[in-house]
Amino acid sequence: MNGNSCGTLLSKNNSQYWNDPVYGSVWHNSMRVANYISAGGDSGGTIWNNNNGELKGVHKGSYTSSGVTYRVYSHVTHVQSRLGITPVTWLNN
Repeated sequence: MNGNSCGTLLSKNNSQYWNDPVYGSVWHNSMRVANYISAGGDSGGTIWNNNNGELKGVHKGSYTSSGVTYRVYSHVTHVQSRLGITPVTWLNN
């Protein structure tokens, strides 16, 4: 991400096709939509709550609808169950 970027969660249940250069059109469901700032190459980056250090998910990408650009990420619980991992976070106190 471009440093720290604040945003607001807009939806907890976005489902749509995403174009993948290897697999073609792939259906993604139960994605989260927010209005934080991102740039090309940010896919796979972490989304977290700066106020409490809580990991929220992993950035997928963005899409534009009616002239508004939205950012999409997979919630941390979906990433955990799909990959069988437990995230570790560190807080600077």
